[in-house]
Amino acid sequence: MHALLFAILAFALTQPPLAWGCPQYPHAPPQSLLVEENLENNGLLYRLYDLDRDGGRDYGLAFQTGCKTGTPPNFTCEYPLFYLFGDTRGPTRVFVDIKVEGRCEDIRLYWSKGEKWPRIQAQVRGT
Repeated sequence: MHALLFAILAFALTQPPLAWGCPQYPHAPPQSLLVEENLENNGLLYRLYDLDRDGGRDYGLAFQTGCKTGTPPNFTCEYPLFYLFGDTRGPTRVFVDIKVEGRCEDIRLYWSKGEKWPRIQAQVRGT
């Protein structure tokens, strides 16, 4: 029994990390919590959710469109580029996934309320 557990553990530790998503930044909340979906001129598909079910939009995702292996109809990438946290008045914190693979270690704070919006060329914090 111990040999089997050791073999399973050894196998798991030698495998490359998979992009399963990050629990702190869910990339696919339940469809029932989706409040609004907008395709903007900037090429991002925004999905806004009411995670606490209070009638407001408190969580949002911004997906890049045009991915070759994306999801129809807009062919969005599998993982979001931006994760938006906030309240009914708008976002209070925005995080960016610098590799767009849904891995916790690649998600960085991009903007928080009270700061100027960064330029697109600006370096992401923590890199």
